[in-house]
Amino acid sequence: MNPDSMNADATAVEESASGGDTTSGGTATTVSDGAVEILVEVGVDSGPDRIEEVALGSLVRITVTNEDEDDEVHLHGYDLGGSLVEAGEPTVFEFEASTAGEFEVESHVTGEVLMILVVR
Repeated sequence: MNPDSMNADATAVEESASGGDTTSGGTATTVSDGAVEILVEVGVDSGPDRIEEVALGSLVRITVTNEDEDDEVHLHGYDLGGSLVEAGEPTVFEFEASTAGEFEVESHVTGEVLMILVVR
């Protein structure tokens, strides 16, 4: 089954990135509310070779910021995204990782894959 055709239970939240105490190291961190926090800055630490792995059932918060241009970011497989966001404003996806697989976070403006989310 193609992950892009699956519709998992998820909610997209577009807001500024929330603060919180980091409780584990690495690129993906767990913050004080228990969410796995993944921060992506387009053109700085993004690309198809960036792979972030989370456990099935985790609360995940992915924050994507494009400082240089307006962007529309989409998380395939969870069908999140679709709103154009002004340059410098973050797009935040918060959801339960309820479907296992590999899912692309993609810019719909440039077509670039910004990262791959692996849910196991």
